[in-house]
Amino acid sequence: MNQKKKNIRWLSLLGILSLIALILHFSGTERKDTMGNPGMFSVADTASIQKIHITRQKENIVLERTSGTWTVNGAYEADEGIMMVVLTVLRQMEVSRGVSRSQAEEIVEGLKTEGAEVQIYDSKGKISHFYAGGNLTKTLSYFTDNQNGQAWIVNLPGYDSYVAGIFEIPAIDWRRRLLFSSTWRSLLKLNANYPYNPNYDFDIEFFAGFLKMPGIEPLDTAAMMEYIEQFEYFQADRFIEEGMFPHYDSLANTPPEFIIKIEDIDKLKNRTLSLYHRIPGDNNILGVLEDGRKALFNYRRIAGIYARKEDFIAN
Repeated sequence: MNQKKKNIRWLSLLGILSLIALILHFSGTERKDTMGNPGMFSVADTASIQKIHITRQKENIVLERTSGTWTVNGAYEADEGIMMVVLTVLRQMEVSRGVSRSQAEEIVEGLKTEGAEVQIYDSKGKISHFYAGGNLTKTLSYFTDNQNGQAWIVNLPGYDSYVAGIFEIPAIDWRRRLLFSSTWRSLLKLNANYPYNPNYDFDIEFFAGFLKMPGIEPLDTAAMMEYIEQFEYFQADRFIEEGMFPHYDSLANTPPEFIIKIEDIDKLKNRTLSLYHRIPGDNNILGVLEDGRKALFNYRRIAGIYARKEDFIAN
């Protein structure tokens, strides 16, 4: 299976899991005992979890909570939405039944070699250790504690869901995807630059107690404020790394089509994003941040940021 199909598959699985986890999280659904120990892999008090260590196919992912903030491998903030999903899954997942003895040995061996090894810690030490994976069609989740050669089918109460999918997420996709979070109150300057069409360029600056757009008269203030609102919560769809998609690597070596730069009162929110020409037939647009990180954006979702200077002139 090529990389694109793998990405589509796990994104679909994550979407389904996220929806179920949201329902369970906000409904307060209680797990009902349907067998001797349905909660053998779950963690009742997920608030006490300080670290989740996932090892899968030579990739190590360490999710660690420090001062209330989750980080990925000690380098990036973790995505709040995905963290809510994994914690809900850990709290709510339950064993539905054991696999047959004739299948157990093969499944356990497969989990140990191809599945995800998950270790969970609180402030005192390790509190859970298991292996998780699934069948070829990703419709059943198999778990084992590797203690007695037994494997179990695990799901979320009331749903036939591929629970193991949450532990198959690549390290890069655990990262927080929020890029801009500036409001009109915190914005100092916004610069929009079109390298191929400088006549489209514009600036928004804080001046004399309010925001202005130099060189634009009369100014459509409503259009300016609506434009700024897009950056109150502007996130990438996903990050990518060098070598994952060669065509994006090549594209990143060409001049960008559009560059957006924001300066905020909070200097930690200062950011520059370069967006590249959309490849015909591709739903994604490549973006590169000032630190070299690459991200993808659905072109329809971010179409509104491609405003031009003329769009802010009042009629």
